[in-house]
Amino acid sequence: MREQGFTLLELLIVIIIICILAVLLFPSLMASKEAALNSEARANLKLIQSAEKVYRMHIGGYYYNDSIADINDNLKLYLKTSDTSWNYSITTTFGINDFQANAQRNTTSATYNRILWINSTLPEAECPAGSFCK
Repeated sequence: MREQGFTLLELLIVIIIICILAVLLFPSLMASKEAALNSEARANLKLIQSAEKVYRMHIGGYYYNDSIADINDNLKLYLKTSDTSWNYSITTTFGINDFQANAQRNTTSATYNRILWINSTLPEAECPAGSFCK
């Protein structure tokens, strides 16, 4: 009389099917994660843009700093984020009449390495042509 249960072959087939489905799903999950990180960087760049405009109203020019690796250290613009996926930098252009804020992705993958930027006149953060910024 045969006992009820699964054979080893049946279990292996189920495991192989699950692995194939996981391999097919992984790239779309990574793309979704990167899209969410892009949204986070765009929001932070918009925050930097707003802080720069407030700073200019009070001081008369945009805040200048060659590199702000962590925008939380920037006490003059009063910015606070918990973003560890991006490095931010702010530079002024044309003296103190304009600025450019950059967000560079912290990644070792060449596929997802990119830079977003914004200045005083752009309505939204932009991405250089040919970069992954969807």
